Amino acid sequence: MATYKQLKVWQMAVSLMAEVYDLTKKRTKKEDFGLITEIRDCAQNIHSSIAKGAEKKSSAKFLSYLRIANSASIELDTKLRIAKDIGEITNRNIREILDKIEEFQKMLTMLRRPLEMAVERGYGRRW
Repeated sequence: MATYKQLKVWQMAVSLMAEVYDLTKKRTKKEDFGLITEIRDCAQNIHSSIAKGAEKKSSAKFLSYLRIANSASIELDTKLRIAKDIGEITNRNIREILDKIEEFQKMLTMLRRPLEMAVERGYGRRW
């Protein structure tokens, strides 16, 4: 298998993180800090989980980390929607980021399927 840096899903996660940071960088009000920090942490966790999982070199372990990345992407989507709904994020580009999260989740699902099948069949293959 290629290194995690060559995975398109990892590259997309890094791009997504950069967009989230750009979207939230102008938020300086003290009361915003908690939610904005959580949003940034979610974005950071997505690509980190993919990289950590890919380096484990087994289907079952990689799959576990991909599930963590998926959960983080769901949490990111939810927190962005909440921030938008309560007026903490008003940037018009949020729709683009939410669409990118959805595209990322589809890519992640396509990567997970063969790993899930391998694990179900008892193949703990190493790369």
